[in-house]
Amino acid sequence: MPRPPTLCMIFESIGRHSAIGKVAMADVQIALDAGFDVSVVAKHLDESLQAQVQWLKLAVPPRIFLLKWLTARTAIERALGGRTFDNVHAHQPQAASLSDVFQCHYLTRAAYELNCLESRPGLRPAFIRWQEHAVLRAEDRYYRRWNPATHMLFVSPLVRNQFQKFYGLPPRQNVVINPFPPIAFPSDERRRTARRPDRPRLRR
Repeated sequence: MPRPPTLCMIFESIGRHSAIGKVAMADVQIALDAGFDVSVVAKHLDESLQAQVQWLKLAVPPRIFLLKWLTARTAIERALGGRTFDNVHAHQPQAASLSDVFQCHYLTRAAYELNCLESRPGLRPAFIRWQEHAVLRAEDRYYRRWNPATHMLFVSPLVRNQFQKFYGLPPRQNVVINPFPPIAFPSDERRRTARRPDRPRLRR
């Protein structure tokens, strides 16, 4: 009997902690449903997946965002430990060149160009601003030294257009829009209940 194909998913927190974590979690579940033997490189992994995958635990410094960002590549390689997979799928720029597929959710360069980075006065904002600019330069470095073998998945045409503007389009790329959660519109009965004058009020 042939062995199942292998997949390694790389993201620091795979689970319900963040929007990207939820997307990575859905990607893992899709691969499991398709019969892949799945490994994940992550610090946090949703409990629902822990018995179904091989968890290669990622060591992340407890403090200072810049330190976490700059050491991520080394930590990811250490967690991989020389293992090889049929497919490697990453959501962090630091692991893009290690990946067969990289999913691009945002660009720090776009936030910088739109003046969306930290701008408040004071010592703490100044420290945050310094970290943001250092991360910006590091992210630029990863994207400007793009591995042409990596297949880029942009989460929207807008992100693809921004990437093209700043770095040029990768030779292998597509737009795959992230799935939206199901919309649960209230029923007519719930609407009527909400309009009742005697309904319980929330205390402030």
